[in-house]
Amino acid sequence: MRPIRIYEFLYHVLLSGFFSYVTFAHDFPSIRNLTETPLKQHKFLTIHCLYFQVLYYGFATLADLKYFLIGTSNNSYGTRKIRDYLFASIIVPIACTVCIQFWGVYWYDPTLVCKRTAINCILDFTFHNHATHTLPIFATFIELLIVFHQAPSSSKKGALGWCLYITFYISFVYAVHHRFGFWVYPFLGDFSPIERAAFLICNFGIFGLVCCLIGIWLIHNYWKKKDNDNKKRN
Repeated sequence: MRPIRIYEFLYHVLLSGFFSYVTFAHDFPSIRNLTETPLKQHKFLTIHCLYFQVLYYGFATLADLKYFLIGTSNNSYGTRKIRDYLFASIIVPIACTVCIQFWGVYWYDPTLVCKRTAINCILDFTFHNHATHTLPIFATFIELLIVFHQAPSSSKKGALGWCLYITFYISFVYAVHHRFGFWVYPFLGDFSPIERAAFLICNFGIFGLVCCLIGIWLIHNYWKKKDNDNKKRN
């Protein structure tokens, strides 16, 4: 098992604290006022992404500490396998889906992201906006480059986690509409039932799945190449 470097541990501690601060401690009254509907901000994929960032970097920090305390035992190895699977199957696809699609849709038509009256409010809170819609994908890419991850044994196993989660989230979107009478993303109301289902499956499910598979491929090939380069130097 590869040793954990101190800079990896510090990186995990830093992001665990930062995402916890953004998610739970940093208060933005104007943004909170935009979400005064049932379930408030907890219904958005962006917030789910933040929860997963907190979960992953917090768990990674504990895994690092466990390694430093007990070394390379099987117990420590099992913890790192869980960390690696969570990274490949959830963190990579949800970070890419949230960040790429938010800025892509915002660039195309900001009113599709939120009501016109809310756009200036979002832009006024540049720190929070980039912490939620920009940092996750950069943090994920840096994590992939500096921290060794064991890629899932097969693409199917790696994709299973994302497929299960996004199936839950899409079902959740429909459940919110059934229970409260509004769509989590208002523009979904402009679609026909078939268009709505196709949009959710393609833009959340398939897009995230492609990102997941690319991430698994990058993890495997990047670290394989790095290992080969190190062997040549030695």
